[in-house]
Amino acid sequence: MERANPKTTDPVERARTLGWIGAAYFDLGRGVEDVELLESAKNYLEAERIAADEEAPLVKAKLDNNFANTLRGQSHGTDVALLEKAELWYERALRAFRQLGESAFAREVSQCLESLHPQTLRRAGWGRRIGYEVAATY
Repeated sequence: MERANPKTTDPVERARTLGWIGAAYFDLGRGVEDVELLESAKNYLEAERIAADEEAPLVKAKLDNNFANTLRGQSHGTDVALLEKAELWYERALRAFRQLGESAFAREVSQCLESLHPQTLRRAGWGRRIGYEVAATY
């Protein structure tokens, strides 16, 4: 994505910039509007791709956490597959924040996970009862 700070070739800086763009789309759509959430997700996924081989654990953890927020928003609280994906990304971010000693970020992600678990379990049980299946998007 050339729009993400085309003046730098530093992959970490480009990933960070894409993360900011993802956050801007998330905020623009108030975390619930599908079009903005899709753009947010695209930017986070591109940021993850760019940063994949880089040594930037804090940047990656922040991207993971924010992408989880986007997935959770896309789920609208009812799409089990997206809720489960969000859970995985939150867990990945939490591990990294703990390893890095980032206790404030770890606490924030823990709170997200605590509120997500009952929602995931409730929706997954509901989905199984009526035979509902959701194809994972990501």
